[in-house]
Order: sequence, then C-alpha cells, then structure tokens
Amino acid sequence: MLYETPVGSFQYRTVKPSFYFGYRILRKEQFPVLLAEPEKALLDLFYLTPALRSIQDMEELRLNTKVITETINWDILQRYTEIFQSKTLDKRVNWLKKIIHANTI
Repeated sequence: MLYETPVGSFQYRTVKPSFYFGYRILRKEQFPVLLAEPEKALLDLFYLTPALRSIQDMEELRLNTKVITETINWDILQRYTEIFQSKTLDKRVNWLKKIIHANTI
C-alpha cells in the first residue's frame, strides 16, 4: 500500500505474523504507535527488498555505516536474523557486516 503525502511517499507492506516482533509501543495522543527497534527495521528492509542481490546493490542503498555502528546491537541483530530462518537474509546481513568492516579500516 502506497501513501503519497506532502512530506513524502510511504509504502506499507505485510510480513508473516511470526515476524511481528522487535518493536515497542509508543503513544501519540491517545493512539498506540508501533516503532521498530533499529535491528528489526534493518532486517525488515533487507527482507522486503528483493532487489538486494549483491553486496553492490546493498552499497547502493548508501546506508549510514557510522550510525549503524553506533546504534545496532549486533547480538540482537543476530538473534532476530535467526528467527527469520532465511539464507537470503543471512547473506544480506553478512554483506552489511563486510560493508561496515570496509568503512572502519
């Protein structure tokens, strides 16, 4: 589902109910808002982007590796990755690690 707004385009996708984890509930006025943890947000991006077929495709995302390094808890990322049970997602997480490592040398 795609929503066009004055501030940008927002696309919402559905994932399996078994992937409903890794978020916290905030309140905006009287409404609950589910906000993904950084680790889960990254995994959802990788999982829902079939065009990520190579490390070069991932590099083209131009992710902020400094912010990722400062924000991501790698133990949580690994634990969440295992829940997906996806070899493709495992590969994409490994590409991210290689990109992060290359940018810290």
